[in-house]
Amino acid sequence: MTETILLVEDDESLRRLAQRLLVKFGYEVIAAGDGAAALAGCRDCPTEIQLLITDVFMPDIGGAELAERLLAIRPSMKVLYVSGNEAAIQPGGPLAKSAPFLVKPYSQDQLRQKIRELLDS
Repeated sequence: MTETILLVEDDESLRRLAQRLLVKFGYEVIAAGDGAAALAGCRDCPTEIQLLITDVFMPDIGGAELAERLLAIRPSMKVLYVSGNEAAIQPGGPLAKSAPFLVKPYSQDQLRQKIRELLDS
């Protein structure tokens, strides 16, 4: 069975690049440019979504709030946060220091390793 990843990135070029990498790694990908599209994609997907990869800082709905809302719909889904701003996991930031997190830019190997680590846990 192919694992499905919901990818949420507001920067179109980064979203397309990440989507290509995820497909290359063998995952089924639902890509969304914002929180509203991600919520719709999650609701409309007939199969299980194993992982949410979301940018932390986005207009309208930030990654932490989006994850909370999506986990209410799909509680078994794992979450990986990404951001170019390490302040996301600093005290006072939107995420707990222990949250699964990758700093942009990340390498293909870092992404692949982090995804497997989360999905296999």
